[in-house]
Parts: sequence; structure tokens; C-alpha cells
Amino acid sequence: MNIDFHYYGTYTAARIAGYDQGEAKVIAYAAQYVDEFDKEMLTDSVAFLPVPTIQSNSEVANYYINPLPWTAEQLCDVRRAWMCFHFLPGNFNREILYEGPLTDGSWKFEDFEENEFRLMCRPNSESAVGMINDIEKHKTHQYFYQMIGLRMHVLADTWAHESYVGWPAWHINEVKDEVQEMVGNNWRKVKFSHLQLSDNISGNSYLYMLGGSRYDGVAYLGHGRIGHLPDYGFMKYRYKPVWKENLEGEAAYLVRDNQESFYSAFTQMVHALMCIKNGEVFTPDTYFDLNSEYTNDIKAIFETRVSDQSAKWQDFLTVRFREQLEPFDRRVWRKDYDDCMRKDTMLALTRPYVSFAKAAVHQVDYVEAFLAGKDLKLGYEK
Repeated sequence: MNIDFHYYGTYTAARIAGYDQGEAKVIAYAAQYVDEFDKEMLTDSVAFLPVPTIQSNSEVANYYINPLPWTAEQLCDVRRAWMCFHFLPGNFNREILYEGPLTDGSWKFEDFEENEFRLMCRPNSESAVGMINDIEKHKTHQYFYQMIGLRMHVLADTWAHESYVGWPAWHINEVKDEVQEMVGNNWRKVKFSHLQLSDNISGNSYLYMLGGSRYDGVAYLGHGRIGHLPDYGFMKYRYKPVWKENLEGEAAYLVRDNQESFYSAFTQMVHALMCIKNGEVFTPDTYFDLNSEYTNDIKAIFETRVSDQSAKWQDFLTVRFREQLEPFDRRVWRKDYDDCMRKDTMLALTRPYVSFAKAAVHQVDYVEAFLAGKDLKLGYEK
């Protein structure tokens, strides 16, 4: 998912859930800030060690061109950023079974690989449900609304990033054969290139990461091998993941209808926000029942075949709420913090930037503790 869903969609969900404009703006800004808070956004002037919630394109590109093996520190950085904030692990009880090869060249499917498969991202997982219910114990803290927004991002991404894992894993994230998009009632081959600068939706040509010779190459991080297809609300596509290689016919495909899953993500997010607001327990597979007009409007947003559906969300807010959301500016919270630091250091520590940084640390702590309870590790140790 991109800024259209994480910022405008989250704001809309918060308003439907009963939050006022000020609260909804903080929640929405925090939700999008997850995609902005990389190493360059960090500062060592806070009283704790902040953690990035994403790795920048330049960081990933450096991994891509670096011929040297991963260091343990690099892999820990990758797993912490991508698993905690974008590909929340959720296949703990092997709800999805591995049905792929046991060997491929120098690669073998052993205990380590089996445990990595348990880290596959899934919606409605134990970790996702627990993450939302965990927010209650933070409600008296200054970072409460920043935590809500951060975790709405993670919750939504469990839908867009279903069946991927947030670290370089060939046996989970590799794609076999061609990827196909549903156009009308027919499947059409998707064209990929690693040379173009951006996606050309009208020309059916998408940027992706070219697979390499290493089974742990960064091309196999998340959905890099099919580019941003999982992030587009209009997309309906199918592909053959390597972990289903032993199956035949239609069973070998994973079919993804983003219009359907994004709508589920949105209505689940509204329900989660209402549970948080009202102090109620959040349960899996529970969705807010929008009225028919809202349902038609929201589904029409996801059907719009553009890379950025933000304008459609703004139209919805104008018609249904008589309001507009100002465009997102990633510099606002950091600039506010820096300005305060020059005048009053104690005041600076109460600013939204610091609150978000605290929420991010708590998210890492939550995921690490949850995985430990499943005999899994967030850090890299083979």
C-alpha cells in the first residue's frame, strides 16, 4: 500500500470511527510516517535509541549492488525494519503449508528455512490481533495516537503483503514463471523491467527487482520480485510462488484481488479504530459494516486504475465530510522537533516526532516478545 491508503485512507477510517479531525490527522500522519522514518530521519538527541521504520530506496539499492555477503548486523536491520512495520509475521501454526522444493542448487530447506516460513505475513493473525489489543495499555501515554497510526499501517499491510516475508528469502518470495493481471475477464501477462524508473500502468510495464545468483539476495526481500503490484488498489493478479512449486494446475497459483483485500483492510481498520476508541476487545475477521453509499464510494476508489488514488480519497472527504486533508509533508514533525530543540529541549521531547519514535520502539519490542513466545527470533541467527 502507498500514501493514498496509508494517509488518506487511514484519515477517512478514523473519521468514520468517530475520531475528531485533530486526532484523525495525527493518526493518519503517523500511519504514513512509517514509510518515511528511515535512518536519515533519526536523531541522537532524544533520550532513547530510535529505530527506523523503513529502509530507504538508496539503502536497498546499496544492498542490491553489493557483491559481499550479508553481515549479521545488516540482516538484523533488515528484519527489524521490514518485519516489524511492513510484513508482520503471522504463519506461526503453519496455517499455510510449504509445498515447494527441498533443494535447489546449494540451497536446502532445513529447520531454519521452515521457521522462516512461519514468519510469513498474514491478515487476521495472532500477532496482528494482539498488536491492536496491546494499544490499550498505552492509552495514557503521550505517544498514544502516534502508536495508533503506526499500527494501522502495519495492520493494513498484512493484507497487501499477505504471503510474503520481510527479509530476503528465496523460498518464500521468489516467483516462478510469469505474473498475470486480470483485464476484463481474461488473464494478461504483466511486463516487468528493472531498467525503467517508474511503473507505466497504461503501458502494462512495471519496475521490479531482477533476481540474482544468491538465495538471500535483496531481490527476494518482500515483494521485490513483482514490484509494486501488491500496493495498487485496482490490481487483480496471480502468480506462482516457489513455495507452491510442487502443486499443479490452478493450485500452483496465488490469486490476489487487491480491490477486495483493500476493502477488507479498510473496514477492518475502521473496526479496529472503534475498538481502540471505545476500549473494546478487537477480534479477528471482524469488519465495520459501512452503509451502502460509503461502500460504493470506497470500492470505486479502489477500482480507479491509477498509481495514486489520493485525489479520489479527497473527493470522498469533500462529499461525505465537507472537509479536505492537507497534503502530506514528511518534514513537518522533524522540523517542529528541530525548531523546539533550539528553544526548549524539554519541550522538544514532548513533540509528535519524539512520540512517533517512542511508538516505533514499542512496536519492535512487541514483535520481538511475540516471536519469542513462538520460539522464533526477530534478530538474525542461523
